[in-house]
Amino acid sequence: MSQQRMQFTNDIQAITGGLYYVTLTSSEVPEESYDIVLNAKDGDVLKILRSYRESRAMLRYSEEKVFDLADRFLEEHGNYPLTELTLQLDITRWGSNAELYYTSEDNKTLKYCVVVNFSSNEVVGFSKDVMALLSYNSKR
Repeated sequence: MSQQRMQFTNDIQAITGGLYYVTLTSSEVPEESYDIVLNAKDGDVLKILRSYRESRAMLRYSEEKVFDLADRFLEEHGNYPLTELTLQLDITRWGSNAELYYTSEDNKTLKYCVVVNFSSNEVVGFSKDVMALLSYNSKR
């Protein structure tokens, strides 16, 4: 069994109770919604993503600004010290949102996907651990 497949199997075993996947909307701000995924076993938040239904123009920000926003988010809200994570530039996805993927220091395990929206210039979502891996694989 390959190392990546073995890690994926271990990550899946951590969610044997299943997942709760919820989309939240508000009547006050109908164009905005949140996708939230929780580990059903312990309530651990595995993914949060704020989306806009309307199309917003992408503003041109430097890559450094996007990287800085993602790094600051992980420093403030992440479960791992930023010093233990490595940004994988080769798998970063660019569009109206930038998806930045971080692995463990040894590059063996995908730890986070941080989503930065260009129009609002802010982090609008994240996935961690197995959800980061699923997010990456769903768009390959």
